[in-house]
Parts: sequence; structure tokens; C-alpha cells
Amino acid sequence: MKIKYLKAMHNANIGAVLEVTDFEANILIKTGVAEPFEGIKYLQNLNFTPVVDDFGSLVVLGAKLDLPPLENAPQKPKAARKPKAK
Repeated sequence: MKIKYLKAMHNANIGAVLEVTDFEANILIKTGVAEPFEGIKYLQNLNFTPVVDDFGSLVVLGAKLDLPPLENAPQKPKAARKPKAK
């Protein structure tokens, strides 16, 4: 089982992710030293291969993309005003 350490121990620092036996993991989790680690999920194509961006890194599932605004973005048409009654 993979666990993420929350405290510094003799074999790992804070934030380290290690594979340990289920028995050891249960003890470390119950004592508050570690928490279960669910791996990072990546976006997949329809053929179950991971999606790779333009720079060669994997796209994390659920990550917010910081895209710049488009310069030629279509603008909303302005609502026509009704003429004032005289």
C-alpha cells in the first residue's frame, strides 16, 4: 500500500510517498504518522493512453488550465435601447 508521510520518520521525510506492507501502513495511519496515498489521476484518451500537452508533460485530471484570453474573441452584441417616450 502506498502512504504519504505526515511526520518525519527514520526512513522518510514529511511528504514522502513510499510503498509499505498493509500491516505497516495500517499502524502508521492509525498513529497519525501517515495517510493513504491515492495516486495522481491523469486525463486519458479514448484508447486509454495518457493525454500529453504541447510541452510533453501529462495532463492531470481535474487541473484548472490557466489560458490567456483570446485577442480575437467574439464580443457580445450590445442590447438595443428602446427610444424614450416623448
